[in-house]
Amino acid sequence: MAHYGDSLLWAAFDLQSRLWNILYGYEVDRAGSSRGFLTGFLLEGSEQQKLYVRYSTAYLLKHFAAGWKNLSATLICPWWEQ
Repeated sequence: MAHYGDSLLWAAFDLQSRLWNILYGYEVDRAGSSRGFLTGFLLEGSEQQKLYVRYSTAYLLKHFAAGWKNLSATLICPWWEQ
């Protein structure tokens, strides 16, 4: 079970980091002091950067959801982990 728990913790850390960059980047954009995450990648970035940010964020969400799925399956049916 530790394997699934560790995977979920890393997924949560990665997702939290991305969400923090998006939200903090929005505040940076609003202050006008420099380019935040949204301005730097989604508004002023190249098409390749825009696609990368979208796909990478979707991957992080998927990875986090899969971690919960694996952990819940292990808690509900512990004999599957053999």
